[in-house]
Amino acid sequence: MISCRCLILCLVGIFVLDTIFFHYLIQWGRDSLNRRQIRLAVIDDVELNTDRSDQISSNADVRSRATFWGQFPLTIKGSVGKPTIPKIIHQTWDTEDIPETFHRWIVTWKRLHPDWSYWFWTLKEIRRFVAKEYPEFLNLYDLYTEDIFRSDVMRYLVLYKYGGIYVDLDMEALKPLDIWSHNFNCIVSEETYEHPFVVREADPPANIVNGFIACRPGHPFLKSAIDSLEEFAGFYFGDYLHATGPFFLDAVLERYLIKMQNASHMRSDSVDITIVPPKYFFPTYDPSESDLITGRCFPGAYQLLKEPAKITCKELLKTFLRRTPGVDSYTDHHWVHAYMFHPDWKKKNTKLITEIVPSAITKHV
Repeated sequence: MISCRCLILCLVGIFVLDTIFFHYLIQWGRDSLNRRQIRLAVIDDVELNTDRSDQISSNADVRSRATFWGQFPLTIKGSVGKPTIPKIIHQTWDTEDIPETFHRWIVTWKRLHPDWSYWFWTLKEIRRFVAKEYPEFLNLYDLYTEDIFRSDVMRYLVLYKYGGIYVDLDMEALKPLDIWSHNFNCIVSEETYEHPFVVREADPPANIVNGFIACRPGHPFLKSAIDSLEEFAGFYFGDYLHATGPFFLDAVLERYLIKMQNASHMRSDSVDITIVPPKYFFPTYDPSESDLITGRCFPGAYQLLKEPAKITCKELLKTFLRRTPGVDSYTDHHWVHAYMFHPDWKKKNTKLITEIVPSAITKHV
């Protein structure tokens, strides 16, 4: 009986200590979190709806590729006059028949951007576009083993030619992007920090996402991406993440930043690229990773994490391990991973894109 009581008391004690520690972590996160420790070169708390001056910040301790950014003023001028980035929204799918899953998110783009053009690209239309505008890449385009490679390549080629904003079909618009199109030349976003630091435990991380890219036509960063496609196909031909996808874009970005650092003639407003933190365009993590993230951020396992992951968990604990779009969020990504689904899924409850967005432009060549 005595041993049984001791066991019960021990278990209660462990539970109480764990609860206290969990509470301590939450309070610690509220009081001391410094997210700049896990940023590379980002807009730091920009108030995009006001006319004021802000700065780009960088942290060389975490990601050396951004050390040359330093501090310089960033003026937000509002959305008057001609935009730097054309007001064109680009999206793509295999055909013009869109699965029901995406309908509710697609309509948010035109609803919040009534004066923007909406361009929709099918695989057939993309190939015609490549054949006409980039014939030197047509052979590589045809050699890719899966359509996800072609979808990745499409966004670099189309944005370089026409400019605008590319967004995946599982991206939802939360606020108009006009202010961004008037104040920047090229924008890429970091992935929500839970993915590179907690899920992948990457150090340094590869965390630039290609599900959202906004750029003026002819930007040299996009040219760098296009010129790197053949090289990366040779190294990572069957790996879409590294050959054409987010890890590819991250590597190209690193090269481009080094090039800017070493070439004084490139240091001008027309060729800059703005890297923003996840809170603007990728504020939430993949729900399929929820159990893994929760397990690693919970007391006990938390102590085994690397410092960037600990910092990420500290902030996540402030919201009790949940992540939702905030007041700064302009879009949200829903992490559908459609390329992993059975082909029959794509044929269920479909609508033509012109039924969803009547003004959609579907012919480009």
